[in-house]
Amino acid sequence: MNVGDKEPTHLPTVGCLRQIKYENRKSSYYDSNEMMALWIMSTLDSFKKIIRLVSLLPLNVYYWSPEQDKYYKDYSRNERTVLSIDATGSIFKPVGVGNINLSKQIFFYSCVMASCYNESSVPIAQLISDSHTLDTIHKWLGTWAKDKKIPNEVVIDDSAALIGAAVKAFTKFNSTTEYVNDSFMKLEKQEPAPKKCFIRIDTSHFIKILFNLPCFKHIDQRVKFFYIKCLLEIKECDDYNTLKLILTDIITLALNKYDGVDIDGNKTRCEEAKDRLKKLRSFSRTIDTEIVIQDSKEIDNFESLKNSSFEDLEASCETVREVGVDVKSPKWFYDAIESEKLIITLTERDLNNVHDNLFYFPDFLNTLTRLVGQLPLWSNIMKNIYHSSILNPTSSNVESYFKNVKRHLCRIISKSDRYRVDEFFMKHLEFLSGELKGAISNLKEGKTKKATEKRERKKALPKTVKEEKNIEHAVESIFTENPSLIENWRGLATKREKRKTISEKETPKDAQVSKRMNMT
Repeated sequence: MNVGDKEPTHLPTVGCLRQIKYENRKSSYYDSNEMMALWIMSTLDSFKKIIRLVSLLPLNVYYWSPEQDKYYKDYSRNERTVLSIDATGSIFKPVGVGNINLSKQIFFYSCVMASCYNESSVPIAQLISDSHTLDTIHKWLGTWAKDKKIPNEVVIDDSAALIGAAVKAFTKFNSTTEYVNDSFMKLEKQEPAPKKCFIRIDTSHFIKILFNLPCFKHIDQRVKFFYIKCLLEIKECDDYNTLKLILTDIITLALNKYDGVDIDGNKTRCEEAKDRLKKLRSFSRTIDTEIVIQDSKEIDNFESLKNSSFEDLEASCETVREVGVDVKSPKWFYDAIESEKLIITLTERDLNNVHDNLFYFPDFLNTLTRLVGQLPLWSNIMKNIYHSSILNPTSSNVESYFKNVKRHLCRIISKSDRYRVDEFFMKHLEFLSGELKGAISNLKEGKTKKATEKRERKKALPKTVKEEKNIEHAVESIFTENPSLIENWRGLATKREKRKTISEKETPKDAQVSKRMNMT
């Protein structure tokens, strides 16, 4: 056929081809109802050992294959296991009948294990759910961990729900508060930790938190970067006594209005504290730990910032919070603050030739108190106690895995490309089988020189952190005062109410008209 020729009548149209594609896709379903299809599959021999649980209210699907179990058990027998847990959305169509949606936002959770010096990552357990509470995630992790060796480390972002679920599933504690308090006790007594799981927060997420702290919103950038460098030094510190000295100097510097010299010509305590802080390694390094800040105007994915996990979302009626217990900083930290306030009161008259302290920032102590309260989670202070060699824990492997699932497996571009739950399950199983074959092959080969050399090269590269739009913590972040125990990926689990525009708001004139109509 040439351009301009009439199309033959037997040539199918685009609409016809789409219908054929739809019918072919539909023929692969075990049932027109996706939940019924999953239940049918769970009774078949080919899927019975893969699907571990199916429920409708709430919608939960636990699944992992015997090959995934075998790989984890073989690897954990001789190697140190490090897991990363996270969730993602925008994969599934809503579950429902006709136009009635029976489910809320459906997330895909995955537990990924790093192996071969983080050169490869292997998914070992999956969850599909529309319930994102701590208890839901804990039941899934607990079910998976029943007959397995507890992982040595678990790396998570700052989600309070994920952290709390990991603590309950992999340790003897019932809450994050108990885990953190026990960690502080071990630090004070310098006791070695028993063989249990080390829960840690991803380094990249924590650095992003630092740059977006609300207390830094309207202050001099020199002050912001000074205190961020101090916090990064605390992040890398693995000696508890050294860490105490750094925090004491920060308290001294933040509470004193003046620095300089006293009447006798000696440096004030504030000046000495500032000098000691400026000698920290984080101030002198230019390659390993220097953070290169890029202008926010150059950030390409600005739209994604609107859905950032640190956006200040309003808590919904489903929001569950820890009640009765609060994570508090250790007693010595509060004592250091009170002692400094007392010293300032007693020595204020003896100051001479002083000038204003640029780094005077008493409001920063509220934020610092909250961060110190979670110190065992985000710093390296517990690293030696748990015999860990990882300086910068990362969950980038699970995020990379989600990217592969969405882009290469599902090829999701718009909402119309999303999958039914049973359809995704079938497609994902094929994807898993291919990944596991490669992982098992790597496990047999063992550690290679190439992997070791590549890891050393990565260590020498500078780290780059983009300074993003200054946004508040999400209500689910572990660093908020009252963290919500719901996993809220990009704010989809608990959406904020839309604000009414000026045109939608009722004016006084409209109120009078509506009142007259009601009277008539």
